[in-house]
Amino acid sequence: MVPDRFERARGGAGAKIANREESRAAFLGRMWTLFGPPDAVGDGGFSYGVRDRDTGLLFAAYAGPTGPAYGGPIVHRDELAPVIDAFERLLDQTPLADCTLELPLEEGHDVIGVAHGKPFERHVRPDVDRVAEAQQTLASDHSDPMIYYLAMVKLAKASPDEHALLGELWRRALRAAVAELDRQLARPSPDRTALMGVLDVTLPALEDTAALAGLDPAAALRPLRSKLDAARRALA
Repeated sequence: MVPDRFERARGGAGAKIANREESRAAFLGRMWTLFGPPDAVGDGGFSYGVRDRDTGLLFAAYAGPTGPAYGGPIVHRDELAPVIDAFERLLDQTPLADCTLELPLEEGHDVIGVAHGKPFERHVRPDVDRVAEAQQTLASDHSDPMIYYLAMVKLAKASPDEHALLGELWRRALRAAVAELDRQLARPSPDRTALMGVLDVTLPALEDTAALAGLDPAAALRPLRSKLDAARRALA
């Protein structure tokens, strides 16, 4: 049973105030004993909203890929510090409930919980065919250069020897970036955000990853120098 001081409540989200030195699974088991399933699950973690009856303050007890932590409104950081210390002492005395929770990720999911009093974590990742994914990306006409860039980065992680596909993805990303520059420079008033996205995000990312495809970024960008200069002048 939850001691009278703390109760489950909505709210409490905010800046991180403190960490807890414990695995996500063990933390979940203790929180489950006190409150049952979490309020929210997603992005590799879970969270609970907690209210301290003594002070009326709300805080969040949560865990993400880096482990458990506590958060709350930044204006109450100092007031919450002793409250969280008291909650930490409560958790230290709380046994682990047997439980299971699936945490969705961008690719696959984690399964964490407690079985027969022992915390566990399992990582489930899909068997993705990166080559097929890259070929599908190339078969479509995308105006966003980052689609080609991200497909290239994923392929490089799984199949670093696929230089032909990597090179084509890189060149397609560059062509899409150049097409965006052409569209903006043809307008009476270019979109500054779009120009900055190409100049400050896409092109630096391509320069950093050209080696993956065995390409020389300086040679690839040299014919575009006047166009890049015009784009920078439009931002001045």
